[in-house]
Order: sequence, then structure tokens, then C-alpha cells
Amino acid sequence: MASLVFGILSFMCLPLLGGILAVAFALVARSRKEKVRGGGLATAGLSLGIVNLAVMLLLAGLVVPLSIHFLGKTRTVTRTVAPQGAERAVVELRVRSGKATVEGGAEGLFEGTFTFNVKDWEPRLDYAVRGGEGRLSAAQGGDWWAPAFWFVRNDWLVRLSDEVPVDLSAELSSASAVFRLGSLSLRSLEVESGSGGVEVDLSGKMSQLGRIDLSQGSGELSLSLRGEYSNYVQMDVENASGRTEIDLRGRWEGGLGGYIKCGSGDVSLFLPEEVGVRVRVRSGSGRLRAEGMTLDSSDQDGMVYVNAAFRESPVTLQVDLECHSGDITLAAGE
Repeated sequence: MASLVFGILSFMCLPLLGGILAVAFALVARSRKEKVRGGGLATAGLSLGIVNLAVMLLLAGLVVPLSIHFLGKTRTVTRTVAPQGAERAVVELRVRSGKATVEGGAEGLFEGTFTFNVKDWEPRLDYAVRGGEGRLSAAQGGDWWAPAFWFVRNDWLVRLSDEVPVDLSAELSSASAVFRLGSLSLRSLEVESGSGGVEVDLSGKMSQLGRIDLSQGSGELSLSLRGEYSNYVQMDVENASGRTEIDLRGRWEGGLGGYIKCGSGDVSLFLPEEVGVRVRVRSGSGRLRAEGMTLDSSDQDGMVYVNAAFRESPVTLQVDLECHSGDITLAAGE
């Protein structure tokens, strides 16, 4: 029976281990001298295990040569882009796999250092200026296929200008990324990630920031807004699966409207005391803990929590938080 079970699992969720265990249990059963029940099941499990291992060997025979062909020596290349008269810029980054770090401090508009060991992954850059607006695209080269069973590397270090106002978007697929953008003249940020952790730090003097849009399929997601924000900021954050942490303990002059949606995973929301805060929570399952916040109302649309400065402060942060499954923590103050 055990052999048959592992034989079936080898085609469902244990492709290699299941096949090995299926063959092992079948051989043990067949080696017994006494006749036992389940001999037919053992034979079936043995057959499934052998077929599974044969398929795995065939795939390995195909993938390993392809991996050797596509992999090359580790290379590091640098690319720079000057503003060329642009008064503002739209920057688009597309990284399918690996790690990306994006920060300020570039002497021109863009400085990139790229380290990779897949021949076709050298990034492609495109830049043009029209009507005072520069449009820059930096995309990982090659196609979607990545060599399996081998160590691959694709590290991006991108620096952007602190002076040129920037609208930044990033499409990450399975890459992990860190954004340290507090020194930038950032107007908007949009990040779309399939899987892999995303960390965003906007803790600077953000006089032009107006919109933040973060979307994550799975993985940890963190957003820090502990800087100074002159304008009203619209924030939309979605994480289908994984822990989400958002820190709003900055200095707000224009207020904030936020929507946070989480499928599964814990959510921590850190809130300021100096300005008014109102958070509407809709939760499917999980514990809710509110520190420094008071329950203001509760109805079919959720529970509303406010801080002591709400209705007293001229500036208000309004947040809607929707979580299907996971613990929620609201914490006001340091």
C-alpha cells in the first residue's frame, strides 16, 4: 500500500522523492518470503515509481545540457544615461529573476551596475526625450526561460537622479527588490511583483510624491513612510500571500488615502500620533490587535478605529484595510 501511495504522490507533489520511496517500499514488499496481501499494490507502486524516475532522468538529460549552454562566466556591466535636457522622467524597470536594489545618488539620470551569468540576460536600455519628458526603459534581456538545477545570478544595482522628478515603475516577476528612494524627487511609484520579497523605503523629504501602488503575488512586503510628505498621497497596497508591514509614522502635511488588501498573511500597520488617523478594518479570520487606537464604530462594512488626534487634527490619514486570513496589528505611536 505504501509503495502505491508514494507512486501516486510522485506524479503529484513529490516528483523525485516519491518515486524513490515507491521503488524502495515495493522492493521491500516483494523481497519478503511469506506471501502477504497487497502484492499487487506493491507491483503497481513499483511500476509508478520506475516510470517517475525514468521521466525525471529524461528531463535531467534535457535540462542539464541546456543549462550548460545558456550559462556563461559571471559578467558585470555598467550603463549610464544622462538627462539630455529632460525636466522630468518616467523610468520603467523590468526584472524577471534575481535581486534588484534601486536608490538615489546618480550623477546623471541613471546609473546601473548589472551582474549576471546567463549569456542572454544583459539588460536592454532605451531612452528618449520628448517635450521635456525623458522616458527610460531598462529590461532584463533574454526570454522567460531560466536554467534549472544550476546556480544563476542576476543582480541589479540602479541609481537614479535626486534632482530630476521621476515617475518610477518596476515589474519584478520572481525577482526580489529593495527600493531606497528617500533622496529622490519621486512623484509616483508603481511596483508589480509575482513572487519574491519587496522592501520599499520612502523615508525622505518627498515634496512631490502623490501616488504609491504596490502589488505582490506572494512573499514579504514592507513599506516605510517615515519622511516628510507635502502633498496628499494615494496609497494602494495588495499582497495575495505573505506578511505585509506598512509604517506611516512620517510627517504629513497633505494627508493620505490608503487601501490595503491582503489575501493571507499577517498585517502590521504602524500609525502616527500627531495627525488624525482613521482605519476601517474588514477581516475574514485572524486576531485583531489595536494599540493606541479606539474602536469608533462597527457595522457590516467593518470596524472603524481612530486615534486621539482624529477630529482634532487638520490633517487626516484614511486607510481601508481588508484581510481575508491573518492577524492584524494596528499600532499608533512609537
